Amino acid sequence: MPGNNNHRDTENTEIAQRSSRAKLNMPNVLLVDDEPSIRLTMGEFLRRAGYSVLIAADYDSAMTHKAEDLDVAVVDINLPGKSGIQLLQQLCNAKIYIPVIMITGEPNLSVIPEIVRAGAYDFIAKPIIKDVLLNAVARAAEKKRLTDEKRRLEQEIKRYAEELETRVDERTAELIETHKRLVTPGTHRRTRTRRGPGSSRGKEPARRIAALLPSPQREIQ
Repeated sequence: MPGNNNHRDTENTEIAQRSSRAKLNMPNVLLVDDEPSIRLTMGEFLRRAGYSVLIAADYDSAMTHKAEDLDVAVVDINLPGKSGIQLLQQLCNAKIYIPVIMITGEPNLSVIPEIVRAGAYDFIAKPIIKDVLLNAVARAAEKKRLTDEKRRLEQEIKRYAEELETRVDERTAELIETHKRLVTPGTHRRTRTRRGPGSSRGKEPARRIAALLPSPQREIQ
C-alpha cells in the first residue's frame, strides 16, 4: 500500500540520519601493536562495535597521529624500538587527556605497578578476548567524554567569570563618572537657621497685633 511504503521510507530515512550522526560522533581509537594479525583482529572488533580505528605498528608511527584526534589508545607493551611504556608516558604528557589501555603478552603482575605509575587507564592480557577489549575501550571512551565535558564546563565558567568581572568594572567606572558630574567640588549649601518663638523677629509681629487690640480698662469705662 502507498501509505505503508511512505511510512517505511520515513523510517529508513530516520535510521540513515541516526547512523550518520553516530558516525560523526564515533570515538577514535589508536591501536598500536607490532603484530599484523593482532592489529587486524582487534581493529575488526572495534570497527564492528562502531569505533573509528587508527593503526600503528610502533612508537614512531603512533606519534604521527595528533593527540586532539584521539579518544582512546590501545598500546602493546612490547614494541620494536621504543617500548609501549615510553609511548604511554608520551601520550599521558599530552595537553589533552587520552586514556591508554596497555596490552601485555601474558598476565605478568610485575609490570602492572610500572604501567599504573606511568598513567595507564587499564590493561588487558593476550590472547585478546573480544568482550574484554570492547568493555575496556567503552569505559575508557566514557572517561574521555566526561573529562572533556568537565574541561569544557570549567572553561565556560572561567570565561563567564572574566566577562562578569569586566562588566562590573565598567559599571563601577560609569557610576563614579556619574557621581562626579552630579557633585560639584567646592560648593556648599547654605544652612538656614530656623528662629524660634523667643527670637526678636518673632516678637515684633506679636507687638503690632497687641497694639491694635482694645485695652481691657477701656472696655470697663
